[in-house]
Amino acid sequence: MSTMHKRKDKDKTTHENKNYTSPPPPTPQSTQYAVLDDDKVAIEKQIIEESTKNQSERDFIPQFDLTNSPSLKRFEPLDKARESLLTKPELLNLNNGTINFAVVCFIVGTFTLMADRYRATGEFIDFSLVRWLVQDWIVSLILWGSMSVWCVLVWFVTWLGVKEYANDLVASIAYGLCLLSVFVYPITVVVLKSMSPLLGMVTSMQICVHAMKMHSYWVTNFTLHRYYKKYPEKANQIKKSPSKGKYQSPNVDFWPFFYFLVAPTLVFASEYPRSDKFRPHYILLELLKGIGCFLVAYILITDCLLPFYRQTNVLPFWYIIIKLSLPSISLWMVMFYGVFHCILNIFAELTMFGDREFYQDWWNATSFDMWWRKWNRPVHRWMVRHIYTDSMHTVNFNKFWATISTFLVSAVLHEFCLIVAFRVKRPVLSSTMILQI
Repeated sequence: MSTMHKRKDKDKTTHENKNYTSPPPPTPQSTQYAVLDDDKVAIEKQIIEESTKNQSERDFIPQFDLTNSPSLKRFEPLDKARESLLTKPELLNLNNGTINFAVVCFIVGTFTLMADRYRATGEFIDFSLVRWLVQDWIVSLILWGSMSVWCVLVWFVTWLGVKEYANDLVASIAYGLCLLSVFVYPITVVVLKSMSPLLGMVTSMQICVHAMKMHSYWVTNFTLHRYYKKYPEKANQIKKSPSKGKYQSPNVDFWPFFYFLVAPTLVFASEYPRSDKFRPHYILLELLKGIGCFLVAYILITDCLLPFYRQTNVLPFWYIIIKLSLPSISLWMVMFYGVFHCILNIFAELTMFGDREFYQDWWNATSFDMWWRKWNRPVHRWMVRHIYTDSMHTVNFNKFWATISTFLVSAVLHEFCLIVAFRVKRPVLSSTMILQI
């Protein structure tokens, strides 16, 4: 009996130490195979331990002075080849009839407004507003060109810093001055020329786009350069296996920069997915749809919005809000389709940019948080990488404060566009955004 208890205790100990089921006592004929099984288990256990150790070594990246990031995963590519959702309605489990019905509703509503204006004034569309809206279009083009020149200066400063022709402090100061100039000069011109709200909004949006693009270009290349300069063994690993590290290495060549400048994306990467072929008929189709969208938006402004704006001192405020709610929502939807689907897909086709996910199904959103993540994907990706993630890696914010900072930056940018366009400082939009946190 005591021998049996000893054997049970021995088997129990063996099971706890090796963490596998103990084999039965071997017979003389199976002793050799039992030894081989023990060797096999020991070898497998050693392989698992070594792979776990190697994986831990691969995942661990020491802290360095520019960022406290445990890894460079935030610089991994965010793009992949895909079409916009409304290009292929089957991706949304919708059929073309649903979209066609919405289009027919907008067309019928637009013709109704045109008929009412014709009966009242004898003309279908009032084009007098167009001349005022675009009277400074040449100045707007000059400002756009000046912002492109500023981007080239940022590329040159980044190139000097990465190639170590200028030290980090000098390169950083030069980048800060470029960033300041792209805001100060165009805003000054818009205010002095008293440009229309349309051109003011276009200019302010271009300021934000160029600033976000160049910030992504600068931060990505400068951070990776500083990292590989401090840890050259990582750079050597990427040189030996470029296919694994091409997205996580600094690239300050001019042509990748130029492609990033004209491509419809705000986040820099060394390479982007490209479309297989160029489709001129697709560009023509999206151009016609975009013109139709902007024409409908113009008619909504002249026939539905302006008449009530002229009576703000006569009509009750609550009545104006109610009467403007439907045309305002219709205007937003038309402008969304014209900008995020038509214009961005035209630029994507011209540059053969493969990732066409400029929006997701925001109309199915069940919360403000989901809506903000779905309706403007390029800005959302930029905010996630360069505000939310970078704030956690560089200043050690937790998720709560990183979320707060992301909303604050987004609110400031939206309010900036409204102030430049209308020259009115009323933080209504930014306040409502902050309340959604």
